[in-house]
Amino acid sequence: MESKKVFKTVIFDVVGYCNARCPYCVTGANPGASKKAIAVDVFEQTLVRLLDNGVIEKGAVISLYCWGEPLLHPDLAGLIGVASKLGLKIGLSTNGSVHVSFSPAMVAGLDHIMFSMPGFSQASYDRISRLNFEKVRQNISEMLSECRANGFRGRTWIAYHIYQFNLHEIRDCEQFAGKLKVDFNPCIAMLNEWDQLQGWLKGRLSADQMRKISEDLLCFGIRPEMKNSPANYYCPQFDYLIIDENANLLVCCQTPKSEEYQCGNVLRDDLDVVLQNKYTRPVCRGCLDTGLAYYINHALERPKFYQPYRSPSLVNRIYGSLRWRILRFLNRTKSGTEPQ
Repeated sequence: MESKKVFKTVIFDVVGYCNARCPYCVTGANPGASKKAIAVDVFEQTLVRLLDNGVIEKGAVISLYCWGEPLLHPDLAGLIGVASKLGLKIGLSTNGSVHVSFSPAMVAGLDHIMFSMPGFSQASYDRISRLNFEKVRQNISEMLSECRANGFRGRTWIAYHIYQFNLHEIRDCEQFAGKLKVDFNPCIAMLNEWDQLQGWLKGRLSADQMRKISEDLLCFGIRPEMKNSPANYYCPQFDYLIIDENANLLVCCQTPKSEEYQCGNVLRDDLDVVLQNKYTRPVCRGCLDTGLAYYINHALERPKFYQPYRSPSLVNRIYGSLRWRILRFLNRTKSGTEPQ
């Protein structure tokens, strides 16, 4: 088979479901979605075919997330074991609601872990994921501690999704991340349900839907960002392999899993044709022409209004303490009393 483009980014949805009920996510907004988890042997066969045909190389990171919650997979250890055997690494993104005990063998196969949070209070969680906030916080702390105890040294971060109602909780979550010694990456929550996004852009949503979106999300930057799209913009999604729990290759990480947005099956179909289909789907042309692709691929960047919290340095703390003592001394001297 002729040489193919080597993909560096692979996103593999190993489960088609999630226990969160986020209303602006394709999975949370469609509770009747797939309840399937990929079998470990099918996962292995898929990766082997990609490796054998030069689509991916050893050392690549396989990120086990897109629309599903990977920690719900009944044999997560088996998936990580397969990747390790093939010379691949695993990345995880989780909502933190499920506690998984990571063995040393599992930890050895991990490249990174991302914890996704829609706020830092039960009130915020009730509006989005409907998960138990305290349980999530506890699970994140415990799993991270266990992973580090078993030798994990990869990157870990909290992806904090900013809504109108959780702006005041950013600093609390940032300090939580600081205590855990993990990175803190805030980003503006987006309409992650394709049909909702299209409906919002085209004014086809109901009045109630528009009202709720206007109360929850920060949408002021969507259209300006679309207008900023450069001519001949190259969508980075063309460089990503997005695979679902049925081993279907999808157009990108934003579109749904329905047949309209599939490029073919990695195991059953001609791999050349499957990969070529990734670049010829009609949805891509419309997304590029409107600037939507540009917005989507910049949506997870840190917002300009966010300023990282920096605790006072040791020098500043010493300076502040000395300054306070000197001022107290001068005030007491002026009043004729001796400092204690």
